[in-house]
Amino acid sequence: MITIYSTTQCPRCHKVANFLSKKNIEYKKVVIDDDQDAREELIMANIFSVPALKLGDGKIVSLKSFVDESMNIDEKKLGDLVGA
Repeated sequence: MITIYSTTQCPRCHKVANFLSKKNIEYKKVVIDDDQDAREELIMANIFSVPALKLGDGKIVSLKSFVDESMNIDEKKLGDLVGA
């Protein structure tokens, strides 16, 4: 299962979650605002921004380059990453 690391005020995170839902990909959402363990997990993976995904193999990937300033998702790149 995929895990999305998010914050409560992250529009890019919501875009990624909507994309996964649209592709019928199951995911768990972890809001790091009040989850110190999740924040530490991201830091240990050298990821300092959200959205980020933990893939089925345990690898954590930053999605910073997958969503541009205008909130457009690179659907091909994200789809390739998650197997959609």
